[in-house]
Amino acid sequence: EIQFCNELLATEMIFRGVLADLAPQEAIALMSALVFQGGSSSGESYGLSETDERELEGPLRTKVQVLVALAEELKEKSSQEEICESDDYLNFGLLLPTHEWARGLPFSDIMEKTEVMEGTIVRTVIRLEETCREFKDAARVMGDPHLLKLMEDASFLIKRDVIFAASLYVT
Repeated sequence: EIQFCNELLATEMIFRGVLADLAPQEAIALMSALVFQGGSSSGESYGLSETDERELEGPLRTKVQVLVALAEELKEKSSQEEICESDDYLNFGLLLPTHEWARGLPFSDIMEKTEVMEGTIVRTVIRLEETCREFKDAARVMGDPHLLKLMEDASFLIKRDVIFAASLYVT
């Protein structure tokens, strides 16, 4: 059961193998578009600024385009068949910060590169880890060992440092 993001889009991502040929860091970055609930500046496509889009490389750039096309397809079908009233399918506003976090960049360095509030980033990364668990469960049920391993590796990369500290008040 997928609860921490758009269930229909997440299910389609899994069944269509959107994450299949990505590194764990890239998978986390792409999945952040499912769980990030921050605002985006006007003129940005799904929260992805032109600057961020220029910084994307290789398979991640391609998969962002695939995910946008999939979201557009689902939006069109949903509106025709009244499946879903939600308009918030994707938000790529934390694509690069989550990618950097999964690559091991310190939280302080990430904060220098974004205007998103610290708490929003922490909440998004925690939701990402929960979404990884849901994707792992789906992979187990489907018998997809590649997706299972990808989600285990991705979860391992993001569960570190200040974001997953037991308490921010413990020294």
